[in-house]
Amino acid sequence: MAALVALVFLIVPFKSSSPKSKTALVMVSVMVIAVMSHFVLDVISHNPDMDLLGNGVYKIGLGLWNSQIADYIVEALLLLTGLWFYLRATKAKDFGGKYGLPILSVVLLILNGANTFVLYPTNAENLAVTILGVYFVTIIIAVWLDRKRSAEKL
Repeated sequence: MAALVALVFLIVPFKSSSPKSKTALVMVSVMVIAVMSHFVLDVISHNPDMDLLGNGVYKIGLGLWNSQIADYIVEALLLLTGLWFYLRATKAKDFGGKYGLPILSVVLLILNGANTFVLYPTNAENLAVTILGVYFVTIIIAVWLDRKRSAEKL
């Protein structure tokens, strides 16, 4: 998947001298790292069911999600660490830019807590649609809030 993201960047034409191309290169690099690191981070939570080589023989996972509290704490720390890095690398343009993403992060922590400790789905299809809907709305809100911040000089 990371290779696919990098390939898309190579196919899309851009002028190498423009500031936007430098930003695009940084963004694609971040996306490639995010895609690659997702597997590594999932190893922490998953039971040994993550296929290492794609052949079904070598499966890894530390099984953190067997402890709901530990899994929630680690995921919350990852979210808050990412938020901290983002807020340090960007500057708020207005009130929404200053407080929007921290508020969104608190909402996400509450939703994850409800998902982890309270909600027990009885219908997998309804759960899938709900989760996809929440992801979609969260992405739209995050993009809107991101526009209320400006990147610091890299």
